[in-house]
Amino acid sequence: MISVLIFARQDGMKDKKENLLLTYMNICCYINIMIQDLCSFFKVLGDDTRCKIFSLLLSGEMSVGEIASRLGQAQSLVSHHLYHLKVSGLVKTRRDGVWIYYSVDKKTLQRFISRLLKGLEKTEIDLAKGA
Repeated sequence: MISVLIFARQDGMKDKKENLLLTYMNICCYINIMIQDLCSFFKVLGDDTRCKIFSLLLSGEMSVGEIASRLGQAQSLVSHHLYHLKVSGLVKTRRDGVWIYYSVDKKTLQRFISRLLKGLEKTEIDLAKGA
């Protein structure tokens, strides 16, 4: 996780131009972090096969064999892509005996979407204050 750098002065900041500049710098830092998060998210889904797998998993839990069968791909290739989706946090697993079932981690997906929307809302509010 990337931490946010907040620019602020401790002495009251009475100068409006300086306040506007610091607000702008905060917005730029926040946007930069959001862009990095978006890039990571879309980089994982940027692969056509991963995107198809993710779309299948949005409809429910599946095993590697089920996914491979639906996509007409080798299980080893599907496993490779599922590994990347799991490492990114977009997919979670559940073991049932010898079988492993994959599904979309809806909490992670909701957190990401919520963070994105809050970031966009915050940016709009900060820009309105600075104007």
